[in-house]
Amino acid sequence: MSINDFDPEILQDFIMESGELLEQLEGDLVDLESTPQDPDLLNQIFRALHTIKGSASFLALTNLVAIAHVAESALNAARNSQIVIGSSEMDLLLAAVDVLKIQFQEITSGSSDLTAAEPQLIESLKQLGNGHAVSDSGDELADEVCGTLIPEFSDGRTVRELELDSSKLDLIDHLASDIDQSIKESMMKIEQLEDASTRGAAIHGLTEGFEELTKTVDFFEIPELMSITTLLERLSESLGQMQQEHTSQIIPRMLGLCVLMSEQTEQLAQQLVVSWDLGTISERLESWINGDSVSDGELPANADAYAALAFDGIPFGDAEITQTEAGGQAAEVVSGAEISSAAGEADAPAAGSRTAIGQIEQTIRVEVGRLESLMNLVGELVLQKNRIGSLSEQIERSNLDGELIEQMEATTSTLDRVTGDIQLAVMRTRMQPLEKLFGKYPRLIRDLASKTEKKINLVIEGADTEVDKSVLEELGDPLVHLLRNSGDHGIEKPEDRIAAGKEETGTIKLIAGHAGSHVRVQIIDDGKGLDREVIGAKAVERGLVSEEQLMTLSDEEVFRFILEAGFSTAEQVSDLSGRGVGMDVVRTNIESKLKGELAIESEKGKGTTLTITIPLTVAIMPAMMVGVGDEVFAIPLTNITEIMRPGEEQISGLGDDPVIHLRGQVYPLISSQEIFDVPEDARRDEDSVVVISFNQRVIGLRVTSVIGLQEIVIKPLTGVQREGPISGATIRNDGSVSLIMDIAGLMQSAKSNVINTNTHEQVAICGR
Repeated sequence: MSINDFDPEILQDFIMESGELLEQLEGDLVDLESTPQDPDLLNQIFRALHTIKGSASFLALTNLVAIAHVAESALNAARNSQIVIGSSEMDLLLAAVDVLKIQFQEITSGSSDLTAAEPQLIESLKQLGNGHAVSDSGDELADEVCGTLIPEFSDGRTVRELELDSSKLDLIDHLASDIDQSIKESMMKIEQLEDASTRGAAIHGLTEGFEELTKTVDFFEIPELMSITTLLERLSESLGQMQQEHTSQIIPRMLGLCVLMSEQTEQLAQQLVVSWDLGTISERLESWINGDSVSDGELPANADAYAALAFDGIPFGDAEITQTEAGGQAAEVVSGAEISSAAGEADAPAAGSRTAIGQIEQTIRVEVGRLESLMNLVGELVLQKNRIGSLSEQIERSNLDGELIEQMEATTSTLDRVTGDIQLAVMRTRMQPLEKLFGKYPRLIRDLASKTEKKINLVIEGADTEVDKSVLEELGDPLVHLLRNSGDHGIEKPEDRIAAGKEETGTIKLIAGHAGSHVRVQIIDDGKGLDREVIGAKAVERGLVSEEQLMTLSDEEVFRFILEAGFSTAEQVSDLSGRGVGMDVVRTNIESKLKGELAIESEKGKGTTLTITIPLTVAIMPAMMVGVGDEVFAIPLTNITEIMRPGEEQISGLGDDPVIHLRGQVYPLISSQEIFDVPEDARRDEDSVVVISFNQRVIGLRVTSVIGLQEIVIKPLTGVQREGPISGATIRNDGSVSLIMDIAGLMQSAKSNVINTNTHEQVAICGR
C-alpha cells in the first residue's frame, strides 16, 4: 500500500504529531550529551522515537522505520547501561535525526519513496544497539559483548528474553501497540468507576476490553502477561456485584496492574519479558471477587496506583507517576511506559511531573488556514468598529434626539469593548512559544563548536515567551545567523580565552521576555567583542563614511556598519561566515518584515549583546494618523516619542540639512512631503513635528497635521508604485485608504542626510 492510499487526515495527524516529537527530539539529544545517564531524559527520547517508529510502521514507511528502529535500539542500550552516550555516539544519533527530518519533508511534499539512510549509519547504530560503544577514534567498534545483556532492576521484577517463533515475533510491535491502546482506554474507564452516573457503562466497557485483550495475549503465549490480563478480566466481571467499600480498594489496584502491563509493553518492544511477584495482590483481589473480607488489605485513604502496588509487596518506585490527557479524561502513566494520548505524546508533560486530575489543559488542533481566515475577519471587524466610532462622533455633533445619541454612544462603547476582547482572544490562538525556535539552537551551537574547535555553552532563558505565529516564522532565520556569528566571530578558541584570562568554554545566552507590547530577544556572548577601530577602518575603506565623519559617530552607529551588505572584517572566509552576506538580510527581516529593531552593544575583549525588539503581532497595531499634504498616513505608535509644534528657534540648518533642537540635543529633521514626493500644488505648511525613535536613533518628521490615534489593520501592498518608505496600507475610520510609513526606511533617509553633510558638528541621532 502506498502512503497516498491512506486517508489524508491520518497522514496529516502523523505529520503533525510525529513532527512535533521530532522537533523536541533534537534538543533533547543535545541535552543528553551533557547528562548521558539521565534516566528520565533517556526514557523521554526513547519514547519519542518509539512513537514515531510505530506510526511510520502503520503507514508502511519502510525506510523511516529502518532508521528509527536502529536509533531506538541504540538508545535502549543506553537505557540498559550497555553503552554510554558520548560525543561519537551522539554524532550517530543526530545523523539519524537528520535523515528523519529529510524523510518528513518528503512525506509533507507527498512523496512515498523516502530517502534511505546510509548503510554505514544503519550498521553503526545497530552495533550501538547491540552494546558496542564507538571507540575514541570514532571509526572502530569496541570488543564484542557476548550474549544479550539483561537489565537489572531494584524493584523486585524479573526479566527474561522473549522467545517466540518468527511469525509471532514479526507481530510483536503490533501486540505492544494493541496493549498500549487497551491500557489507555481501560485506565480512563477505571477512573469512571467512582462516579455512579458512569459506573455501569465503565464496567461494561472494561469487561469487553479485558476479554479482547486476554484473547490477544493468549495468542502470543506469554504467561507473564496472561496472569495480569486474566486477573483484570475477572475483576471487571465481578465489579457489579461488589460492595462499594470493596470497589474503593480495588480501583487503585486495578490501576496498579495497568501500570505493570504498561511496563511490560515497553520491555516487550525490546523483546524482553518482565514480571513481578503478584502473590499478595492476587490473593487479596481473589478474596474480594469471592465476596470475602480481607482484614489486612485496607489501603490508606487516597492511595494511588503506586501506593497500592507497594502496599501489596510490589515496590514499583523507580518509575514516576505523571498525568496525561486521554480522550478528555485523565489517565495515570509511568515514566518508563507512558500511555500516549489521542493527540500524541508530544502533548504529554515531562517525565516526573505531577498534575492533578481535572487540571489538565484541554487542547484541539486547528488548521492554520482557519486561523488566518479568522484573523482576517477580526481585522475587518476592527475596521468596521472604527467606522462606527466615526459615525457616532458625527451623530453626536448633529441635532438628533439626545436619548438617541446617548444610546448610540453606549452601543459604540460596547462594540469597542467586545471587538477588543475578540481581537485579543483570536490573537492568543495564534500565539506560540519561542521554544519552538529555541529548541533547534542547541544542535546548531553544538555543530558549530565542533566545526570551529571551540567550547561553547548555550544558555536559553524565557523560551516560554509567546509571539504571534507570523513573527515566529520570520524570526527563525535572523536568529540562526546571529547565533552563528556569535559562535564563529565572537567566541574565541579555548587557548585564546585562557590567554585572555577567561574560562576556556565560552557562553552564549539566548534570552527572551516581554517588554510592554513588544518582545525582546537578546543574544549575549562573552567573546572578544567588536573592535570599533577595525570596523571603522573597513567602513572608510568601503566609502561608507569619511574619517572626519567617523569621529563623530557613536559606538552603536559604528557597529551598525556590520549590517551593511557585503561588509565583513573577517581575514579568512569559512563555510560558516566571513563573506559579508547575511547581516543585511537579518536587518531587513527584523526591521522591514517584523517592524522591529536591532540594537548592538559591545565591549572589546568582553563580549557583544544583540537586542531584537519586535511587536507581539504585525497584523494589527495602534498608529497615529497624520496629514502629509492632502493625504493621510499612519505612523506606528510604538515608534513615536512625542509630538510637538516647534518654535522658530528650535529649527536650524546643519550644512544643507535641517535639524531640530530638543532639550540640548540636535536631531535630523526631514519633511514628510519631500520624502513622499507630494506634488508642489498639493503641499501645505508643515507646522507639526513627530519625534520618532528607532534602533536608538531619533529623528524629527515634519507633517502637515496630526489627526489622531487609530487602531489599524495592516494590509500588504501588491502592485502599487509609490515614492517613499511604505510598509503597507490600512483603511481609516471614514473608509478611505491610508499608507503606513516604514520607520526603518525613514531612518535610512535621515541617516543619508546626515552622512552627506560637510561639517564636523555632531548630530545626535543616537540617544536622547
